[in-house]
Amino acid sequence: MGNYHLKNIILGIGIGLVFSSMVNINVGFNELTVEEIKKEAEKHDLIILTREEFINNQPSVEEPSPAPDSAK
Repeated sequence: MGNYHLKNIILGIGIGLVFSSMVNINVGFNELTVEEIKKEAEKHDLIILTREEFINNQPSVEEPSPAPDSAK
């Protein structure tokens, strides 16, 4: 092995981070649609709901009934 200087190692890591970030930015950003997310979720037996589906599937809110009198 050679004599590695900390400055050179940190510089190499920094250049690697900048390079990989530039590649990631240039490759592009692919936004997923709800259908694609649901398709992937089905592969793993998960359920994905949109905000509207979630709100529409909520049970109706009822007034809580008073607790029965247990002091007899």
